[in-house]
Amino acid sequence: KTKVKGSFNFDSFGYYLLNGEYYNSLDDNINELACLISLCKKELPCFTVIQINGQHFSAAGADILQELAFSLASAHDYFYRLTEKGIKAEDIAPRIGFTLSSGSAYFMEIAKFRAVKPLWAKIIEQYGLKNELATVKIHAVNNSWNKTILSPFVNMLRTTTEAMAAAIGGCNSMTISPFDFVYSESSDFSNR
Repeated sequence: KTKVKGSFNFDSFGYYLLNGEYYNSLDDNINELACLISLCKKELPCFTVIQINGQHFSAAGADILQELAFSLASAHDYFYRLTEKGIKAEDIAPRIGFTLSSGSAYFMEIAKFRAVKPLWAKIIEQYGLKNELATVKIHAVNNSWNKTILSPFVNMLRTTTEAMAAAIGGCNSMTISPFDFVYSESSDFSNR
């Protein structure tokens, strides 16, 4: 069991942001999440269950600070609601991950990725947890709103810069889309 690692992308707040409604209701979603965390604690202890999809905030027009603030606020809201349901804080903290966008503001993006871990540590410290449980997994996704159709090879430079910022910032994993994904079916060249 401890050799199996992976994650779910459970984020009812992100779903609400994109669709204007919850899967069922917020209370049902939190109950399902509590059951999923309890099950994963027993069966898949190395799985991340909650994925805070901060890239949705960026895609909706949030700046770097807003994306970080809204993502941390969402994570804290899950934390609060789950502890109210009787789930122990030490069972929640290692099961939260963040997916954040990586944009073209190179140094600010590096700072954003570096800021997540200490800020999250401050939040969970309020629940009596120590820093070792603040080790959060961060996944980076390159922005889509800043890509162009007219100069597609500039997109290649942008995605390279975004990937470098996320890597230097300390993300654990990243998704980099092909440079032409916003306007066409990707070719072998753009996938490479």
